[in-house]
Amino acid sequence: MKDKKNHGIYTEKSDFEGLITKSDSDYITVLSEKFYTNRDSLVDLISMTTHRKKMVEIGSLAGFSTRLFARYFELVVSIDPYEPGYDEQDINSQTQRLLLAKDLFHLRFVDDPGVIQLQEKSVEAATRFEDQSLDLVYIDAGHNFEAVKNDIETWLPKVRSGGFIAGDDYSWPGLKDAVSALLPEHQVIDGRWITRVSGS
Repeated sequence: MKDKKNHGIYTEKSDFEGLITKSDSDYITVLSEKFYTNRDSLVDLISMTTHRKKMVEIGSLAGFSTRLFARYFELVVSIDPYEPGYDEQDINSQTQRLLLAKDLFHLRFVDDPGVIQLQEKSVEAATRFEDQSLDLVYIDAGHNFEAVKNDIETWLPKVRSGGFIAGDDYSWPGLKDAVSALLPEHQVIDGRWITRVSGS
Protein backbone atom coordinates (compact mmCIF):
# COMPACT_ATOMS: atom_id res chain seq x y z
CA MET A 1 0.00 0.00 0.00
CA LYS A 2 1.46 3.32 -1.05
CA ASP A 3 1.67 6.09 1.53
CA LYS A 4 0.24 9.50 0.76
CA LYS A 5 2.74 12.29 1.35
CA ASN A 6 2.64 13.38 4.97
CA HIS A 7 1.58 17.03 5.33
CA GLY A 8 2.68 19.58 7.88
CA ILE A 9 5.90 21.05 9.20
CA TYR A 10 5.95 19.14 12.46
CA THR A 11 7.67 15.78 12.82
CA GLU A 12 6.91 13.11 15.37
CA LYS A 13 10.04 13.96 17.40
CA SER A 14 9.77 17.75 17.27
CA ASP A 15 6.02 18.21 17.72
CA PHE A 16 6.25 18.48 21.50
CA GLU A 17 9.75 19.85 22.01
CA GLY A 18 9.91 21.44 25.43
CA LEU A 19 6.80 19.62 26.66
CA ILE A 20 7.88 16.00 26.59
CA THR A 21 9.45 14.79 29.83
CA LYS A 22 9.83 11.16 28.73
CA SER A 23 9.30 9.26 25.49
CA ASP A 24 9.86 5.91 23.82
CA SER A 25 8.61 4.16 20.69
CA ASP A 26 5.09 3.65 22.07
CA TYR A 27 4.40 6.45 24.57
CA ILE A 28 5.15 10.07 25.32
CA THR A 29 4.71 11.72 28.69
CA VAL A 30 3.59 15.34 28.55
CA LEU A 31 3.70 17.02 31.93
CA SER A 32 2.26 14.18 34.04
CA GLU A 33 0.09 12.61 31.34
CA LYS A 34 1.21 9.53 29.39
CA PHE A 35 -0.15 9.20 25.84
CA TYR A 36 0.02 6.05 23.74
CA THR A 37 1.49 7.07 20.39
CA ASN A 38 2.05 3.90 18.36
CA ARG A 39 -0.81 3.42 15.88
CA ASP A 40 0.98 1.21 13.36
CA SER A 41 -1.55 -1.60 13.83
CA LEU A 42 -4.15 0.64 12.15
CA VAL A 43 -2.47 0.01 8.80
CA ASP A 44 -4.12 -3.42 8.51
CA LEU A 45 -7.54 -1.80 8.88
CA ILE A 46 -6.70 1.02 6.45
CA SER A 47 -5.54 -1.53 3.88
CA MET A 48 -9.13 -2.79 3.60
CA THR A 49 -10.33 0.57 2.26
CA THR A 50 -10.34 0.99 -1.50
CA HIS A 51 -11.11 4.71 -1.91
CA ARG A 52 -9.22 7.19 0.24
CA LYS A 53 -10.42 10.67 -0.54
CA LYS A 54 -12.35 11.87 2.51
CA MET A 55 -12.81 10.36 5.96
CA VAL A 56 -14.00 11.40 9.40
CA GLU A 57 -12.39 10.45 12.69
CA ILE A 58 -14.67 10.82 15.71
CA GLY A 59 -12.55 11.25 18.81
CA SER A 60 -8.97 12.22 17.96
CA LEU A 61 -7.42 13.18 21.30
CA ALA A 62 -3.83 14.31 20.53
CA GLY A 63 -3.98 13.16 16.90
CA PHE A 64 -1.68 10.14 16.77
CA SER A 65 -4.12 8.05 14.76
CA THR A 66 -5.08 11.17 12.82
CA ARG A 67 -1.49 11.50 11.64
CA LEU A 68 -1.51 7.93 10.35
CA PHE A 69 -4.86 8.36 8.57
CA ALA A 70 -3.51 11.53 6.93
CA ARG A 71 -0.79 9.51 5.24
CA TYR A 72 -3.38 7.52 3.29
CA PHE A 73 -6.44 9.78 2.88
CA GLU A 74 -6.54 13.05 0.96
CA LEU A 75 -8.63 14.71 3.67
CA VAL A 76 -9.15 13.73 7.30
CA VAL A 77 -11.80 15.57 9.31
CA SER A 78 -11.28 15.23 13.04
CA ILE A 79 -14.29 15.64 15.32
CA ASP A 80 -13.66 16.09 19.02
CA PRO A 81 -15.35 18.56 21.40
CA TYR A 82 -12.75 17.92 24.13
CA GLU A 83 -15.48 17.92 26.76
CA PRO A 84 -14.54 16.03 29.96
CA GLY A 85 -16.65 13.38 31.64
CA TYR A 86 -18.07 11.78 28.50
CA ASP A 87 -17.07 8.31 29.71
CA GLU A 88 -16.38 7.64 33.40
CA GLN A 89 -14.39 4.49 32.63
CA ASP A 90 -12.08 6.14 30.08
CA ILE A 91 -9.01 7.96 31.37
CA ASN A 92 -9.06 10.10 28.22
CA SER A 93 -12.22 11.84 29.39
CA GLN A 94 -10.37 13.51 32.27
CA THR A 95 -10.05 17.28 32.12
CA GLN A 96 -6.25 17.64 32.23
CA ARG A 97 -5.66 15.01 29.55
CA LEU A 98 -8.22 16.60 27.24
CA LEU A 99 -6.77 20.09 27.64
CA LEU A 100 -3.28 18.82 26.83
CA ALA A 101 -4.52 16.72 23.93
CA LYS A 102 -6.40 19.66 22.43
CA ASP A 103 -3.28 21.84 22.40
CA LEU A 104 -1.06 19.04 21.11
CA PHE A 105 -3.44 18.33 18.25
CA HIS A 106 -3.41 21.98 17.24
CA LEU A 107 0.39 22.11 17.30
CA ARG A 108 0.70 19.02 15.13
CA PHE A 109 -1.74 20.03 12.41
CA VAL A 110 -1.83 23.83 12.39
CA ASP A 111 -0.11 23.93 8.99
CA ASP A 112 -1.56 20.73 7.53
CA PRO A 113 -4.21 21.34 4.83
CA GLY A 114 -5.01 17.62 4.76
CA VAL A 115 -6.42 17.66 8.30
CA ILE A 116 -9.39 19.72 9.47
CA GLN A 117 -10.71 19.68 13.02
CA LEU A 118 -14.24 20.43 14.18
CA GLN A 119 -14.43 20.92 17.94
CA GLU A 120 -18.06 19.89 18.08
CA LYS A 121 -20.10 17.00 19.37
CA SER A 122 -20.52 14.09 17.00
CA VAL A 123 -24.23 14.60 16.32
CA GLU A 124 -23.80 18.33 15.67
CA ALA A 125 -20.85 17.84 13.34
CA ALA A 126 -22.69 15.22 11.30
CA THR A 127 -25.08 17.86 9.99
CA ARG A 128 -22.19 19.37 8.03
CA PHE A 129 -21.81 16.28 5.84
CA GLU A 130 -23.98 15.07 2.99
CA ASP A 131 -25.24 11.51 3.01
CA GLN A 132 -22.99 8.98 1.23
CA SER A 133 -20.11 11.46 1.04
CA LEU A 134 -17.41 9.70 3.07
CA ASP A 135 -15.07 6.82 2.30
CA LEU A 136 -14.46 5.97 5.95
CA VAL A 137 -15.86 6.93 9.34
CA TYR A 138 -13.67 5.86 12.25
CA ILE A 139 -15.27 6.01 15.72
CA ASP A 140 -13.09 6.33 18.82
CA ALA A 141 -15.20 8.31 21.26
CA GLY A 142 -17.52 7.11 24.06
CA HIS A 143 -17.34 3.39 24.85
CA ASN A 144 -20.71 2.70 26.45
CA PHE A 145 -23.56 1.09 24.52
CA GLU A 146 -25.65 4.24 24.00
CA ALA A 147 -22.73 6.41 22.91
CA VAL A 148 -21.54 3.89 20.32
CA LYS A 149 -25.07 3.18 19.13
CA ASN A 150 -25.72 6.90 18.63
CA ASP A 151 -22.46 7.41 16.74
CA ILE A 152 -23.11 4.47 14.41
CA GLU A 153 -26.70 5.51 13.71
CA THR A 154 -25.64 9.13 13.15
CA TRP A 155 -22.73 8.45 10.81
CA LEU A 156 -23.72 5.32 8.91
CA PRO A 157 -25.82 7.31 6.39
CA LYS A 158 -22.82 9.56 5.71
CA VAL A 159 -20.73 6.68 4.33
CA ARG A 160 -20.95 6.02 0.60
CA SER A 161 -21.91 2.62 -0.76
CA GLY A 162 -18.74 0.53 -0.72
CA GLY A 163 -17.18 2.69 1.98
CA PHE A 164 -16.46 1.62 5.54
CA ILE A 165 -17.44 2.41 9.10
CA ALA A 166 -15.04 1.27 11.79
CA GLY A 167 -13.84 1.95 15.30
CA ASP A 168 -11.45 1.30 18.13
CA ASP A 169 -11.49 -0.59 21.46
CA TYR A 170 -13.59 -3.60 20.50
CA SER A 171 -12.82 -5.25 23.85
CA TRP A 172 -15.05 -2.81 25.77
CA PRO A 173 -18.29 -4.73 26.55
CA GLY A 174 -20.80 -1.93 25.86
CA LEU A 175 -19.06 -0.97 22.66
CA LYS A 176 -18.90 -4.57 21.46
CA ASP A 177 -22.61 -5.06 22.18
CA ALA A 178 -23.58 -1.95 20.21
CA VAL A 179 -21.45 -2.90 17.20
CA SER A 180 -22.77 -6.48 17.24
CA ALA A 181 -26.38 -5.29 17.45
CA LEU A 182 -26.20 -2.70 14.68
CA LEU A 183 -23.51 -4.16 12.42
CA PRO A 184 -23.65 -7.95 12.82
CA GLU A 185 -21.44 -8.57 9.78
CA HIS A 186 -18.48 -6.60 11.13
CA GLN A 187 -14.93 -7.92 11.22
CA VAL A 188 -12.39 -7.53 14.02
CA ILE A 189 -8.80 -6.56 13.17
CA ASP A 190 -6.19 -6.01 15.88
CA GLY A 191 -8.81 -5.15 18.48
CA ARG A 192 -10.73 -2.81 16.14
CA TRP A 193 -13.98 -3.36 14.27
CA ILE A 194 -14.84 -2.58 10.66
CA THR A 195 -17.69 -3.21 8.25
CA ARG A 196 -18.30 -2.40 4.61
CA VAL A 197 -21.37 -0.28 3.87
CA SER A 198 -23.63 -1.66 1.17
CA GLY A 199 -26.00 0.40 -0.97
CA SER A 200 -29.58 1.03 0.08
